[in-house]
Amino acid sequence: MTIYICKHCNKDFTSKSGLWYHSKKCNNNEIKKEHRCSHCNYKTSGPKCQLINHIYSKHTPEKERPHQCMHCDRGFAQKSHLQKHMKKIHNLDLPENIDRTIIEYHITVLDKSPISTKTKSRINLYNKYPIIKTKNMNSLKFYYTKTLQPFHLHYDQKKGYIHFVSKTIDDLRI
Repeated sequence: MTIYICKHCNKDFTSKSGLWYHSKKCNNNEIKKEHRCSHCNYKTSGPKCQLINHIYSKHTPEKERPHQCMHCDRGFAQKSHLQKHMKKIHNLDLPENIDRTIIEYHITVLDKSPISTKTKSRINLYNKYPIIKTKNMNSLKFYYTKTLQPFHLHYDQKKGYIHFVSKTIDDLRI
């Protein structure tokens, strides 16, 4: 087994990635970007995904977490935690090749009101169609002739107008 040693503090690691993450913090005098949780006093200077995982695991109801168990009501912030749950509780292994093709979007319109006429038009569309199948997206028009695209959903969610969950074939168990 190869051992990787930090040249600044002599701490050893069993993986190159472990050393890489450590070396970003060790003996580095650069100003580090700090990610702060808006719900509590948690903060990290690591990758932003650490903050995202924290928010999902500590501040998000299980039914809204991104990795849902299809056999019970448990939800997980990370895929690896779902895999461990499936093995331990249900004695099942998740398939290695998962089809991640999005089949439909489940949309919830939030209370924030947009100013833009185009965005208002999309919000009306989401109210009319809270579940949008990807195969039908090109037939959904807003603001007269504009065709709804996935990036519109991402934009509207980022701005706080909607929340959506994308569903794959595996999610829908088709």
